[in-house]
Amino acid sequence: MASPLVSKAEKSYIQTGLKSSPPLRLDGRGLHDFRAVALETGVTPLANGSARVSIGKSPHDGGGGTEVLAAAKLEVEDVNEGGVTKVEYSPVAYPHLPSSSLDDLQHDMAALWDTKVPRTRRVEYRTRKGGSSGVKWFDTRKITNATDFELSDYWDEGEILDGRDRWPVCVTLNLAPPIHYLDALSQEEASTMSHLLLAFSFPRSSAPTLQAMRMLGPGELDLTGLKNLVKDGEKYALGVHTA
Repeated sequence: MASPLVSKAEKSYIQTGLKSSPPLRLDGRGLHDFRAVALETGVTPLANGSARVSIGKSPHDGGGGTEVLAAAKLEVEDVNEGGVTKVEYSPVAYPHLPSSSLDDLQHDMAALWDTKVPRTRRVEYRTRKGGSSGVKWFDTRKITNATDFELSDYWDEGEILDGRDRWPVCVTLNLAPPIHYLDALSQEEASTMSHLLLAFSFPRSSAPTLQAMRMLGPGELDLTGLKNLVKDGEKYALGVHTA
């Protein structure tokens, strides 16, 4: 998605509104408020996991905002020891990777959260001993070298992926010193030069972990300022994680 063209006057108006007291944003939100987010899972019947994420859509007529559909499809490529499974994602989940790669990763994470891996049983093609010549059958009791497999589950059954509670939550802090704000509209993003992308995981049995950090745009941060932003980012990410 290309960034909208914003004139110098529009950019100055947006920046002045963000830094005013109280802040004035184009849609009336506070600096640290997210737009309404709706998440549905299991929306694509033939996928092993799927999700629809709607951000900022009008609750009255469903217009405006952004909607992304992501799906994960599993295909078994090898039935040897350990097995090899290929995972394919819907390409529409990444409409504009360069500027929002960490945020877009959330869409596939939602699909992966819904993904169920069907249980399989290895089978070997062998000749029945003592039977008539040429009779072939599948024996799943004692298998040494699997040549094929059969599914024990239907497409919508199976085991969920392990470690889901450790998957990262990504937030973008849009920097307009001395303030920062969340969930920028396209015009606001085009009017803000620097963005700090943070990804946190929140395991149940241990402390939160900063998994990734990336600075986009010109400018630099001193160590104290960076620590404060990371601390704030963890708070925002935890709010998303527990929502």
